[in-house]
Formats: sequence, C-alpha cells, structure tokens
Amino acid sequence: MLTIRKKFLNDNLYRAINEIKNTLPVSVGNSGINLEVRKSKANSFCFFSSKLVIEYRNYSYIFRALRLFLQNGCKEITVKENCLFDNLGVMADCSRNAVLKPEAVKKLIRLLAVMGYNSLQLYTEDTYEVNDEPYFGYLRGRYSKKELREIDAYARLFGIEVIPCVQTLAHLNAITRWEPYSNIIDCNDILLAENPRTYKLIENIFSTLAECFSSVNVNIGMDEAHMLGLGKYKDLHGIKDRKDIMINHLKKIHEIADCYGFKCSMWSDMFFRLAFGGEYY
Repeated sequence: MLTIRKKFLNDNLYRAINEIKNTLPVSVGNSGINLEVRKSKANSFCFFSSKLVIEYRNYSYIFRALRLFLQNGCKEITVKENCLFDNLGVMADCSRNAVLKPEAVKKLIRLLAVMGYNSLQLYTEDTYEVNDEPYFGYLRGRYSKKELREIDAYARLFGIEVIPCVQTLAHLNAITRWEPYSNIIDCNDILLAENPRTYKLIENIFSTLAECFSSVNVNIGMDEAHMLGLGKYKDLHGIKDRKDIMINHLKKIHEIADCYGFKCSMWSDMFFRLAFGGEYY
C-alpha cells in the first residue's frame, strides 16, 4: 500500500486519489511520501528522498505514473515516456442491450486513467435522455441527464474527456417502434433528411449534450445509412444524388452543432461507399 501525504495535495488531486484507491493500492494520510505534480511538454516521473515528482503532458498521466511507480516496487526510479498522440481513448458500446451502469463507467474511467488514456466515448444510439423526447430510449435503460453529468464530472477528476458519441442519421432502429417517430423515418433505421421534425429531434439531442458534457467534441455517427434517400425521401422528392442528400444533411447537422458550440467528427464510410459504388476500398 502506497500512502501519499495529504498536506501538498490540491482538492482535485485529493479527491481523485481517494477514488483511484478502488483500483490501485494507494491512500492519502498525514504521513507517507510527498507527491508533486507539474504540467510539462513530456511525461515523466522520478522518486527520491521520499518525494515523487510527476511531470505530465496530459493530466491523466499522473495516475499512469502512480501505477508504474507501484509496479516497480516504489523504489528510487526515473522514467520518461513519449506519447505520440494528443488524444488516446476508448469507445464503449452502450447501445446493444449493454448500457453500462454509471458505477461500471466510473470503474472503466479509473482503469483508463491508470493506463494513461485521456478520453472516453460512450456510444449511445438512443440510450440517453433527450430534451422533449420522452420516447427516445424509452424502456432501453437510457442514461438520465443527471447520470451523464455525474459521469462527465467524475472523468474530469482524472483528466479524462468524455466525448458524446451519438447518431444523427442512421442506426436508430430502436426508435422506429414508436409512433411519434414514424413520420421521420426514411427507411430501415434511417432518419428522413430535409424534414423539419428530423432537425427538431437533432436540435433536442444537441441541447441535451450541451447540458450534460463539458467537452466541445462530439461524434455525430452518420455511418451505414446505405438506403439513404431510397424510402420515404424518394416518395416525397423523387430520385436524387445520394451524395448531395448526405452533404446537405451534414451541413444542417453542422449548423445545429455550431449553435451549441460543438466540434463534430463522424464515421467516414458513407462518403467512401457512395463515391465508389458501395465499396469501402
């Protein structure tokens, strides 16, 4: 068991170490080693004369350094590490009848922290509460807004960014069972592009994300919408170039996201497949 002196810890680090003890054999007390942490351009730690100095590029490295220090028997040591990525993360699928409970997400956050990861995406198709959409995720074990805020705050303790990973075009099969969404389904699990109610749903999604996450990054999905424009859209508008439908929809999503201060990323498969006759490569 490694004991760290409380005297020199700020409130955030004190709380984080009190939580990380559920994953690593560490504790905080009135005696023990002194811990000093500093922001730096590189990741390193050294231990001498009962003092552990950790220099971090990303805050989560502090907890990786504690794990490596323990792993090496808490002996005098100097370690320098070079991370080639600014962002190192994991995406957890919380949509296919496996919505991680908040406590399980917190455990995952602690495990990621001690490995030095600094981001986590929760892939939620319809498994989260959305403003003014009572049937979105109904009976699907969805996260409440309170739970998402709690997860986000917990991750910040360890320097981990929780990035919402949602769907704004396809992969929304579960909502098709509810009558309120029947008029905005193109076909299969694909939303009806160029429909005001579709964009009202998406705006409600973004307003919810803005309430629940401190990150300005969001993954908007939009993958595997292979039948885009070939169902109800075709009945309403006739046959159109599906690349144009996709681009126009993306522009609209970007406008909504921009209103709420988000920076978007998306899966790239749809543009490749539409450009090359259904082939990925």
